[in-house]
Amino acid sequence: MKRVYCLYRVSTKKQVDKNENDIPTQRTACHDFAERQDDWCILKEFSEKGISGYKVSAENRDAIQDLKEAALNNEFDVLLVFMFDRIGRIDDETPFVVEWFAKHGIEVWSILECIGVHWTGNNPIRMEKALISFITGFQMRGVALEMQYNTPITMLFL
Repeated sequence: MKRVYCLYRVSTKKQVDKNENDIPTQRTACHDFAERQDDWCILKEFSEKGISGYKVSAENRDAIQDLKEAALNNEFDVLLVFMFDRIGRIDDETPFVVEWFAKHGIEVWSILECIGVHWTGNNPIRMEKALISFITGFQMRGVALEMQYNTPITMLFL
């Protein structure tokens, strides 16, 4: 049985009350995804409300630090997020946070991007890091457009 921890995050207090990409939506999606896996069991959930993944470094986020400590203590096998940008939106940091978990034996899964990252021996996961960085940057630009024009922007990855 794979032990799963989930991380949910919204950047602003306003998003806590929205119906789209809010904590309950992320939680429901993660639970639905985990239930479809043969051997996954969600053991713990972390929520960050009003924490910017762009402005606040992972080293200054309690949830990320608690997850790292739990990883070092071998408390879980999978970190499940709604989107990789829940881990962070800092282009030159977030891929390395994901890599840190992978190097410590934690599979990192994003539901929206349909990507799972894990460490394979001593081989670096450069392709995954580049992809995650690209997706995170692309999503940041989409959010900026949404805020600028006050309208939802749909981004498709084909």
